[in-house]
Amino acid sequence: MSQSPIEEAPFLSEKRLGSESKHGLAFAKPCRRTKAGIYGAAQALDVGATWVNQGVFAFAVLLAQTTIDAPADRYFGRLQMSSLRVRYETMQLKKRYETHELLPEETEHLLVLTQDSFDSWRRAYPEDAWLPSTGYEIAQLYAELPGGTARTRAVTLYVYVKSQFPKTKYAAESRDALHRGVSVKPDPAWAREKRAAMHTPAPSPSPVPTQTPASAPTPSSTSSPAGATPSPKGSPPAYR
Repeated sequence: MSQSPIEEAPFLSEKRLGSESKHGLAFAKPCRRTKAGIYGAAQALDVGATWVNQGVFAFAVLLAQTTIDAPADRYFGRLQMSSLRVRYETMQLKKRYETHELLPEETEHLLVLTQDSFDSWRRAYPEDAWLPSTGYEIAQLYAELPGGTARTRAVTLYVYVKSQFPKTKYAAESRDALHRGVSVKPDPAWAREKRAAMHTPAPSPSPVPTQTPASAPTPSSTSSPAGATPSPKGSPPAYR
């Protein structure tokens, strides 16, 4: 007996769903029973939906990989610094400290604010390619500053870099720094001198003596006879 067109309608076969259906190329043999064919089609659609979901997930993963680095217009921390600004500020603070423009306590205060932006950045983009170098540079500057707090912050960042980015050169340098030991630096002499100069009032300038001009001599008045009234100069002689 001949089969009806509905019974001969091709559907995706259950046997080939595992291989070719993921590429969208599965073609099935004709189903001899309409009910079975409809069931097979439903299964194919369900697998197709699963494949679509997997494709969406793969696309999301790919998209996440393309945005693994922080955008230039993304800002972090209390000072709202971009990743580029964090790197620039770290470099400038190091330069200003080493040229004695900033005191140790001033440098540490500004560096703590810069690290606040760095910490916010690394939490948002933990795989950013700039994180190991930036973290290492901040740790290096902390290691130059005096005091136990700066030393603890340096060690913490060295450990972070070597643990989170073990295959980078900055991880190797961080391991070397930890192996050598991070010592507590003393307060530098130039900083003490600078503080003393800032708190010592400048001597007031001595008044410059000004030369007082000699008083002009007062013309001596000629004595006149008592009761005589001097006649004006050049007055004509009196006629008798």
